[in-house]
Amino acid sequence: MAEVLASEVPAAELTKVFSEAYEGRLVKLKGVTTITTMNGSSLPAMNGNSNYLINGQKGAQIRINTASNGDAGLVGKAIPNCEILVLRPDGSLCNDDEPGELVHRGAHVALGYWNDAARTAERFRPLPSTVAGGLVTQFAVWSGDVVRRDSEGFLFYIGRRDEQIKVSGYRVSPSEIETVFGAHPGVSEVVVFGVPDEQLGQVPVAAVATGSASIDASHLSEFCTRQLPSYMVPRIVMYDTLPRTPNGKFDRHALRQSYFEQLNAPTGNLR
Repeated sequence: MAEVLASEVPAAELTKVFSEAYEGRLVKLKGVTTITTMNGSSLPAMNGNSNYLINGQKGAQIRINTASNGDAGLVGKAIPNCEILVLRPDGSLCNDDEPGELVHRGAHVALGYWNDAARTAERFRPLPSTVAGGLVTQFAVWSGDVVRRDSEGFLFYIGRRDEQIKVSGYRVSPSEIETVFGAHPGVSEVVVFGVPDEQLGQVPVAAVATGSASIDASHLSEFCTRQLPSYMVPRIVMYDTLPRTPNGKFDRHALRQSYFEQLNAPTGNLR
């Protein structure tokens, strides 16, 4: 039996907790808004492949990850009657391993957002004729997720398009930096976001909670320096716990506001 869960808990931590409490296989959902749990017995048996992309995002796409090979960000392949495209900003198809926006067309795509014409126009758009083919206009949902597709057709989640940080011309996904922090045994929570910088355009900032671990920002900065290129090493703000919104997600707006408050304070926790 497999349980399918939607969660923001880092995969490694979630797997550890699940394996200690239950017998079975953990199936992680990414980017879901309409489903929180379902029994894994309802998953299709697709030629023995345990990595799927199903229907979700308010009627657009659900991405179910049952990967066991440890590939960071792996979200699988599309199920029948779904087509997942990886497109550049100009609407052309990306090459293998080239980051692009996840665009979904097929029978599972909704007609739009209920009573929200502005958001519908933003996300539900016609495909370029060079991609759609044929004479009939085809609509698809442009997810805002940045992914890459490898040579075997597997998709890997990189981050949200609107959360990407551009540092001196380099595009940085917050999730790439968060993954590095998540590998440190003393880090319990981390959120990375970008802030303006006069010289570099933007720089990454990491809001980090360490719980009871006695580590400081200097130690974490050295840890990141050993694993990341210099333009990805973030400024670090230390917290006991990170603030969350009423629905349990990390409150990025509050963290950003807190960063600027500490930046302007006589003393603070910035590194």
